[in-house]
Amino acid sequence: MIIENTFDKLKLISELKEIHIELVEVYKKIFDYKYRTNADFEAFIDKEYKENKISDGEQQVWNDNFCHRASYTLLNKILFIRICEDKGFMLNPEDYVAGEPKDPHIGKKLSRIGLQKWANLVTNYTLGELVKLAFLDMKKSYGNIALYKDDKYEMLTPTTEELSLKYLDGDEEAQKLVLQFENALGNIVEKLDTNNYNFNSTDGNILGDVYEKFMDRETRKAIGQFYTPEFVIEYILNNTVAKADVVENPFVSVADISCGSGHFLIMAYDILREKFINNLELLRDKYADEVYTLKKNGKVVELTGKGYWKEEHIHYHLLKHCIYGADIDSFAVQLTTINLLLKDLDNFTDELNIVECDSLIKWEKDYDWKELKQQLGEEFETIEYTQTNLIGEEEKIVVTSKKELFELRYKDIIGVERVEMVDRERAQELINLCEFWDCKFDYAIGNPPYGSRKRIDESKKIYYGNKYFEEGDYDTYMFFIWRSIELCNLKIGFITPNGYFTNIYNNKLRTFILNNTHLEEIVNLKSNVFEDANVDTVITIFNNKEIDKEQILIKAIEKFNTSIYDSQFNNFSIYYSEILKDPNKMIYINSKEGLELEKILFRNSKKLRDIAYCGQGVIVYGTKEESRRGGYLEVTSETGLWKKTLKGRDIGDFYIEWKGLKVKYGNWLRRSRNEEHLKSNKILIQRLRNQKLSRRLVCALDEEGYYVLNNLNYVISENKDYDLIYLLGILNSNLLNYYYATKYTDVNIKEEYIRNLPIKKVNSKSEEIIQVVDKINRLRKYNFKKNIVDSLITKTFTEEKLSNIIKNSLEINALLNENLVLLNMLIYNLYEVDIDIIQDAEVHVLGYLSLERKELFLDFLELSFEDANSALNKIKIDSYKELVKYLSKDELYERHVINNEPLEQIATSYNCELFTLIYYMEQVIQSNPSQIWDIINFSEIYQAINEYISIKCTTLLRDNIEVTDISQIKDWFVNNDCNYKIILKIFRKDNHTKQVIDLFKDALKGDMYTWNTYRKAKTEGKNDKVFIKYDANNYGLAEWSDEIHKNYFLDAIEEYTVNNPNEKKAKDILKLFEDLDIEDKQDYIEVIEEKIRKTFK
Repeated sequence: MIIENTFDKLKLISELKEIHIELVEVYKKIFDYKYRTNADFEAFIDKEYKENKISDGEQQVWNDNFCHRASYTLLNKILFIRICEDKGFMLNPEDYVAGEPKDPHIGKKLSRIGLQKWANLVTNYTLGELVKLAFLDMKKSYGNIALYKDDKYEMLTPTTEELSLKYLDGDEEAQKLVLQFENALGNIVEKLDTNNYNFNSTDGNILGDVYEKFMDRETRKAIGQFYTPEFVIEYILNNTVAKADVVENPFVSVADISCGSGHFLIMAYDILREKFINNLELLRDKYADEVYTLKKNGKVVELTGKGYWKEEHIHYHLLKHCIYGADIDSFAVQLTTINLLLKDLDNFTDELNIVECDSLIKWEKDYDWKELKQQLGEEFETIEYTQTNLIGEEEKIVVTSKKELFELRYKDIIGVERVEMVDRERAQELINLCEFWDCKFDYAIGNPPYGSRKRIDESKKIYYGNKYFEEGDYDTYMFFIWRSIELCNLKIGFITPNGYFTNIYNNKLRTFILNNTHLEEIVNLKSNVFEDANVDTVITIFNNKEIDKEQILIKAIEKFNTSIYDSQFNNFSIYYSEILKDPNKMIYINSKEGLELEKILFRNSKKLRDIAYCGQGVIVYGTKEESRRGGYLEVTSETGLWKKTLKGRDIGDFYIEWKGLKVKYGNWLRRSRNEEHLKSNKILIQRLRNQKLSRRLVCALDEEGYYVLNNLNYVISENKDYDLIYLLGILNSNLLNYYYATKYTDVNIKEEYIRNLPIKKVNSKSEEIIQVVDKINRLRKYNFKKNIVDSLITKTFTEEKLSNIIKNSLEINALLNENLVLLNMLIYNLYEVDIDIIQDAEVHVLGYLSLERKELFLDFLELSFEDANSALNKIKIDSYKELVKYLSKDELYERHVINNEPLEQIATSYNCELFTLIYYMEQVIQSNPSQIWDIINFSEIYQAINEYISIKCTTLLRDNIEVTDISQIKDWFVNNDCNYKIILKIFRKDNHTKQVIDLFKDALKGDMYTWNTYRKAKTEGKNDKVFIKYDANNYGLAEWSDEIHKNYFLDAIEEYTVNNPNEKKAKDILKLFEDLDIEDKQDYIEVIEEKIRKTFK
């Protein structure tokens, strides 16, 4: 019977997705059952957690991903066998007679006919066992196909013993799971049967599309399979593999040693295949008499070049001799293998070079594989031993037997020499692996893994440090660069994060690169490539051929348009001689202008390191466990060893806001730093700043001697001529921020980067800078919200007082903005930069160059500070006259009050400065003072009042020392607070129906734990909120001991056992009570349990 091709690609994709969903649910249940009942499985999973550093909170996601991968693996195996069956690849040489199969159904395994045939040969076999037999047969027939090698996902598939439960009495839960698995398996086999899908006439491209699309993008992301955009792969291949001359070098080799699902290799395959097919005639002529070997239908044959160089042999040649891939993930290796095999199913071969291993292990050097290979050639071994015969005489016995075990010598991961006996199969696997890594490849391509440093276990960190380099701030992709340079003959093309070019701690890697390869081209893509990864990336083309190393071509992206070829780049070259002058060998890849800017800024300047000390703040805890235990970092009123402490978010440019955090300082801290430094006056600099932020340097002056955490750096002047205030003005300037962004791409603002910043030598202009910065610092100390809070606390609040505070705030913000403009003018003047650099700096940091700044910087840059100040006032009035033409009061009200748009943003949209917009508002208020409430956004005023309510509530709770109902808090305010009425009026300005009780709930919400979040925070040593909300209405303080908290739970037990009996809630309260740290806890628990028992007996 001839079966017509009934292949429907879209239907198959849809059904595979449905099957996958069903199978994943079954696997999740099996996973849960086995983890509970099977000690071996539990030990295996716990080992995976440990090796992959999976935290308790990450385990469920990891478990689900494991089940997804197991499902895809099973489906891949079955689908591929079905393809091979219909294509006729499951036949052995003995299955043919005169070139034709003996039986039309021979070789069938997982089609309905094949399963029936198997069922007739064996009895009492479950479907699961028959499928396993089919996998074993595939492994035997095609040993090079990684898909059928043993993998960890098989641990979820029921064992033979578990499958037998289908027919035997036993564990009811296990039996149910086996039946569910068998049903899911039956569904797969039924839907993929030849009657539904005949793969015989289907080409590999269609099947490749099926494999690609039945695992959708979101699922691939969820299980850790990420795609490099096609335009990136294309660009890398066009600059590497596409340069290959297959006529001169027909055995060209291309390797991706972190191949993932094989996208680089698949596209490399396509490029090389086209090259070979287009040059077949030349290849046949040039290599006509060369002898080649070819494996066909299970037999190795020899052919001359004339017979070998034919289109039907190109697939074999590419997989056997040209394409090489490796990945540590068995699932990724399976996908790569399938994708390559499907490229030409009409010329099927299992001769390919895709291996599963850690590519960073130097297998070829760590394992004595050549000696092992020699042993493997010895099929038999002779053993001689002595025994005593029947008459008491000793005699020698010589026994010859087939050699089963072989001696393997190797160095383990920590470098210890070891000897191990391995069987033939394992020996051959290791030899194949070592031969793979003993190759020298012509091209290395790929997107090596990054961001996985935290997942690396300590022994491998030591290994990588010994074999490659050991520096403080490394990532795995850097080792792949090093490894590929060692392995490659011609060219390497990688896409990686770009941090290693300027990261101070990657000096060894840069030195290795500069000494061992030529950086032919660097394409700085920044953050325009990967949607799901917040990282700046770069394509690097390394050339390992001996060519003249004079300069490196840099392509820095300026405008990205869907692909590299459509984008706008700033192209420039940098010279090796310039790089080698720098002891840190940094390579600056952002812009040509950045290189020119550096030369200008360093004219008559010193490096900061020459005039100041720069350090990092204290590291409190060394491990996550220490952090969970806590004890050294808290919001507390304690003094003595407890020191006021700042973290990164506690500072902004020119201001500090301490939020009550303290560190218990002493030698018990992980890194305690120099205490004299911590107590002294210093500049503080945020240490972590996203590369996308325009302002990378955020600095503030600390004159209070705050201790600082390690997410802050600090600068202490060591030269009395360089005032900290002068240094602060330079570091916070738009010019230095622009320069920093052109030079460094690391998310960490490292001390070494700061030490290398250019500081203009002190001159006559320095004093003016100090005066302006001093004024900015004083203006920055004004706190609008604090002013309102203080007014509420110290006196009766009125509408008039609030209006005066608002006016004062507007005036101060305008003055601050004016002085920041003047400061930047002074810094530009100090460094003697031209208007083009000024414009670039302003646009980079602020996003635009305002009309006011443009006029000031163009016409008044050389003026003294006093004259510039006067000029700025005139410019402000002129700009105001323009603004009133375009901005109405109604529009300002709509944008600022209704839509909560910040004044800075509104000013930017009109290309003017904040001080001009404030001047506009001041004119409105002056003409009609009653309008002040109508053009001011009250968000910060609401926050200030909430803070005031929070302070009052804290006092109330401290005085009462008992859990308090929110209605009691409201009643206290109504009866005792003189500002209650004005507060209510303010809040009802924008919400006329706001309930009084909600006013107090909202005020406490921002600084409040629920009970569960409080216990978690306390366990992690992060107790940094004030209030606890026990339930919908009851509040307490986070600073209270459990002895006080217990009173709430005792009252709650009373409520749910006496007043409003509710057994579930009573038991829930008991469970929470059991977590308290109180005296006589067990006695309380017994009383509560008895109370619950009696109430609900």
